[in-house]
Amino acid sequence: MATDDTETQLVRDLQQAAGEKDSPSLSASTTDLSQAGAEKEGDPPSRSDNSSAEPLRSNGSDNRSSDGSSSTGPDDGGDLPDAPKENPRTKELLAQGYTDVLGSGALFFKTLSKGPDQETRPEQDDRVIMLASLSVNGDVLFEQQQESFRVGQGDVCQAWDMVVRLVHVQDVIHVIGTARLDSRPECQSGEIEYTLQLQEIQPAEDIDMMPLADRLAEGKLKREIAKKWAGMFDHDAACRTLKRGLDYLKIDDLPADALEGQEATVDEIKKLQSALHSNIAVVFTKTNQPRKALEASQKAIDQDSTNVKPYFLKMKALLAMNDTEEAIACGQAALAVPSQDPNFVRDIKKLLREAREKEAQLREQEKRQAKRMMSALLQPPTTQAPPPPVWWKRPLVVAAVVGVLGVLVALWYGA
Repeated sequence: MATDDTETQLVRDLQQAAGEKDSPSLSASTTDLSQAGAEKEGDPPSRSDNSSAEPLRSNGSDNRSSDGSSSTGPDDGGDLPDAPKENPRTKELLAQGYTDVLGSGALFFKTLSKGPDQETRPEQDDRVIMLASLSVNGDVLFEQQQESFRVGQGDVCQAWDMVVRLVHVQDVIHVIGTARLDSRPECQSGEIEYTLQLQEIQPAEDIDMMPLADRLAEGKLKREIAKKWAGMFDHDAACRTLKRGLDYLKIDDLPADALEGQEATVDEIKKLQSALHSNIAVVFTKTNQPRKALEASQKAIDQDSTNVKPYFLKMKALLAMNDTEEAIACGQAALAVPSQDPNFVRDIKKLLREAREKEAQLREQEKRQAKRMMSALLQPPTTQAPPPPVWWKRPLVVAAVVGVLGVLVALWYGA
């Protein structure tokens, strides 16, 4: 838990983090609420970035960089810089005292009431307990529901991950944002509104000190959250969530006595590790990154060789890289795995046929190319005949020379 100087600096930090590609909690689109309003009318949600959007921030009098230094105006230690307010919705919310958290018009919050402790805020990986109400496009989804999540891990809602860092215990805030900042299936498009009260902050736990059963539960939770992000086509958020789940499942460095008597849990952890690596391979396959998909699928096989899904993904990655021999070997190894899912067996056999056909095509291409090269090497060199003599030019040259000499002699004697 942390004590911060000003809420303003925290907002600036979040705005800076929103532009960082690898930020674990800020991966959702930051399209402003004007686009969210269009989605409410039936337009499909866009996953594009907001590079063309003009950043809109809360009203203030100074202009500052992300590190807090003043750039064009006096440092009064107060508000965020002024920005254009062409968006009517943004202008309306700023006029009502809301703060534009990301500076993009995608997420706003306003403190409704403050708790007695105005020094302590949550930090990364702290567990927080909140009382939450949620409405989507004006329809109430739930009210006064207790929620618990780890800060910065995208467990429930990216909007919460961002604004909770600005809240003290017992503070009550109102949040308005684009629906894509929430992973719930009801929040596919449009505008979301929350009323949140931070009830408790529990300091972050050392993962290595957590019981294996708790670590397994965290890994399972991350897998379910990743499925939601994947269902919203946010592959980056899904991949980060899966990798975070793997962080909880690292047990290779634990001493043997820590695993004694927990063989069943250890076996389940290894199977879950395989499943998470396999899901990461799916993400890389969908985003056309075959080398990364190959690496992730191999890790999945290493953790659980009976899991047939990563064999299929490995074959697809190898075929995308034209490594047909390894793809065929992988397919043959997959068919040797016992207790297989019949659907995957069918898919493996189909992919194996494609791999063999592609292998035959590549071999035929290599043969034709080799044949052309050998033909070029064995063909005798062609000798070029010398050019015919230009005999008819010689008399003309002689006559010209004689003529010139005659003229010179005539000129000499005439002089």
